[in-house]
Amino acid sequence: MKKTIVLSFLAGLLLLSACSSSDETQYKPVFAFSYLVVYPQFGLTPDTIDFHADAAAQCYVIDSIDTADTLAFTVGLIGYGNMLTAFSADWKTADLSLALMDTLSLKQVLTPASSIKQCQLYFWSGFTALPVSMRLVPQLTGPSHTDFRLTVVSDSKYSPSDITFRLPVR
Repeated sequence: MKKTIVLSFLAGLLLLSACSSSDETQYKPVFAFSYLVVYPQFGLTPDTIDFHADAAAQCYVIDSIDTADTLAFTVGLIGYGNMLTAFSADWKTADLSLALMDTLSLKQVLTPASSIKQCQLYFWSGFTALPVSMRLVPQLTGPSHTDFRLTVVSDSKYSPSDITFRLPVR
């Protein structure tokens, strides 16, 4: 009877040790968004707006704002058990001014290779989650839209993760 218990225990131990534990912490990094707040250019009361998925355009569409209004939000970069390595924001048009806010506290976690002005951030090792505050100001003339993409990179094999937004402007 003892032999059967010991052999069963050893067989179970062998099965568990054969499993790879490296895949247990491999998660695709994700984004978490705060409220999107619009600050009108003429000093009116700020307001929150929403965004929704558009399957045809393969992006998220933000409710429209007026030219020169400021859209402010904080994006949370979450790597779960994986370390965040980089974050970038890309936009194709000169009609969009995109800036990072609270850069003094952000500089403490950035490597010298980072460019805050270009929104190309590289993080020191050891961070699994970070908040990044952003401000967008469209400078489009007439009704149109502009697209921008946010990308987060971690040390996961499922990295990077990106999300594209379309911002209609009235």
